[in-house]
Amino acid sequence: KSGDIKSFKSKNVTRWWVNALFLTLDRLILRREAQGLSTKPEQYPQLLASIGFLSLSGPRSVEKELAQIHITKLYELCGGVSRFSTDHVRALVNVRLPDIQNYIENDHRPGAAIHYSNPSILKTIPRACALLAKHAGFDFIDADDLENFNVDDFVKEKVKDALAKLKQRGTHPTMTAADLMKLTRDQ
Repeated sequence: KSGDIKSFKSKNVTRWWVNALFLTLDRLILRREAQGLSTKPEQYPQLLASIGFLSLSGPRSVEKELAQIHITKLYELCGGVSRFSTDHVRALVNVRLPDIQNYIENDHRPGAAIHYSNPSILKTIPRACALLAKHAGFDFIDADDLENFNVDDFVKEKVKDALAKLKQRGTHPTMTAADLMKLTRDQ
């Protein structure tokens, strides 16, 4: 597959692009550390902009610009370059999610974080980061489920769940489809 380099041509968010963003942040931060500079999470967008990441990583798009916000947040919450240190991630969980006691890993294989706003934002992360990813608005997909993961099925399931919650709350439409069409068509 040549590292899925064909995805470079896409205006859409792809796994290749998400992985490239994480790797770019790793390299930028580690380079700054080697120079004796510290990097705060608020600086991540500026660092990416300083090297022109959005332009260097294929055609620019609004989708990529919005995804970059979610992905840099995930990167930060998972511990940045320290995300592969289980002890470091556990410490982050204890600080950021103090209500969760005794998080125990039963499976050390990585899984994937997927963002609800755009299921193309799919990033393989260490399992220890699962709770942090969920706290950041991502869903976590276990390693067993990742192999057969289908974006369309994921979206259908989430829409079905959302509709069930609305129904359970007694929420119902206040206008008909014809009213909506009239409103949106400016008629």
